[in-house]
Amino acid sequence: MGAFEDWQLWFIAGIAFITLETLIPGFVLAGVGIACLFSALAAYMGMGHGVQGLILFSAVGLFFLTIRPIAMKLLYSSGTDTKTNVAALIGKTAIVTKSIRPHTTEGRVSVEGSSWIGISRDNTSIEQGDITEIVEVSGTTLTVKRKETVQ
Repeated sequence: MGAFEDWQLWFIAGIAFITLETLIPGFVLAGVGIACLFSALAAYMGMGHGVQGLILFSAVGLFFLTIRPIAMKLLYSSGTDTKTNVAALIGKTAIVTKSIRPHTTEGRVSVEGSSWIGISRDNTSIEQGDITEIVEVSGTTLTVKRKETVQ
């Protein structure tokens, strides 16, 4: 017999995998680590190597089919889809920097420090300095509507 018993080796491997999970997140190594701990328990109870291996593979399979999907959903789900890039502009406030006229693309709006071509959603004039809300993005053109002011 070596310096360590089987259950001690399984236990060390389990703790090592769980510790590595903190360095390489994804909830993969933790599952293997937990399975190793179950195998350590089997070895401690005197079960043979075949049973220990069967417990390891069964625990890993069970973990990946049940616990991991639930954990990933809970840990990495924000609950809402995060809009990125130009889709994130919809609903934001833009200031008209060059008056918008119907049926032209000469108007300009500024949003978050960037200047964009601005057109009116309902083909009405919107004057320079007016506050608008972005309702659509198409290429480099923002379709805006005049923002209602609360008095």
